[in-house]
Amino acid sequence: MFIPLTEPTSPQYISINQDNNEVHLMMPVVRVSVGETGISLDNTCKSVYALQEFFGKSQRPQQVTVQNELLHYKEALKFDISLLMDMPVLKEQKQERLDQINQYIDLIKTIQSNAILNTLDSQFPTYPEPLQRLMRERNTNLYSMVLRPTVQDSYLRSVNPVFSVKRTNDLRGNPNSRFYQALHDTYQRIPIVPKDARTHLTAAVVRSLAGQTITFENIQHALSQKTKELLGVHADFTKTNDGKKATKAFIDEQMRFLDSDMPVTAIDYVDALLGFCVPALFDTLLEPTFYTIKTAEELSILTQFFLATVNIWGIASEKGP
Repeated sequence: MFIPLTEPTSPQYISINQDNNEVHLMMPVVRVSVGETGISLDNTCKSVYALQEFFGKSQRPQQVTVQNELLHYKEALKFDISLLMDMPVLKEQKQERLDQINQYIDLIKTIQSNAILNTLDSQFPTYPEPLQRLMRERNTNLYSMVLRPTVQDSYLRSVNPVFSVKRTNDLRGNPNSRFYQALHDTYQRIPIVPKDARTHLTAAVVRSLAGQTITFENIQHALSQKTKELLGVHADFTKTNDGKKATKAFIDEQMRFLDSDMPVTAIDYVDALLGFCVPALFDTLLEPTFYTIKTAEELSILTQFFLATVNIWGIASEKGP
């Protein structure tokens, strides 16, 4: 009888160096990353949420704590080791990892009882002071930036940003940052036409329906055809992602189109069908970020982010590997 090994292959917070069998804990400093790049787009009090959850101090009902992950990993290793009687090399490697996991479990227990984590318990949590010191160090490889949106959050948690845009206003409420004001004024005058794949697909479907009597079934057929033609994907727009029939009545009910005072267009049905039938269609599609921009505000933030990234690259390059 075959019994599979249970050691997790991609556990949260835990990383195994395959070259030397060392176990590393990955402590999150920010709330969420974008596209697995390690970039967070939040410097407000919410940026500390991931650290709260890591140490089990989050108010979320289903938080994923490092201690629970370590204990789960420990039990998986113990189970595997009990099976590996005839594989001494692999058994020894797993035992080494188990020893390290046990050390981490004891270490986390000690840290959780330390007062340095009290800053994570407040209504507006902040980074613990040891972490703030690390972020302020000259040779740190943890970089932050402060960007300026139109509507701002006053509770910033950024430490030692390498790029920042002034967020203060004058007595009249106008931004003090000439850079931000120039971006805002310039982009407001530019007609912004999205060039992302979803917009391109929708436009192609609408064009293909020109001169026809537009029915729901025609929209489904054209959308399926153009999805295959432009994206190389066979998609069934007669069924939702969870197997329900994607009829006009279903879409009208879910989207409340019949309650709308505005006429429902082919674009509305295309958007609804994409959302209900293939919600993840564009998730893995690589395309230039600027193509997805739809508003002047988004373009302003993206420009600031691009310049900040260039600044970070320059600083990191000066330090060398």
